[in-house]
Amino acid sequence: MKLTILSPALKEAGEAAEYYETQQSGLGHAFYQEVECYFGLIMANPEAYAERPVGYRRVNFQQKFRHHYIAYVLEGREIIIAAIAHASREPEYWRDRI
Repeated sequence: MKLTILSPALKEAGEAAEYYETQQSGLGHAFYQEVECYFGLIMANPEAYAERPVGYRRVNFQQKFRHHYIAYVLEGREIIIAAIAHASREPEYWRDRI
């Protein structure tokens, strides 16, 4: 499987990490580690997370960063990360990316 991360999703991850780093030193790095962990889980079993009625899959973060999630779609042998989003934002604001 090929993993493609859309540039707006990368930007979202960077902005979130910057925010967390301002809250506590090292927390931004911990956020990036969490993102990488979920990327690994998605790559290992991309169909493990239920497909939503509108055609994407969503992985909700746990514990410290539980307000974030990764939205992705499967296209053949490619996983496309559409968003690394905060759940309190406007729901599915990123949908035009898929």
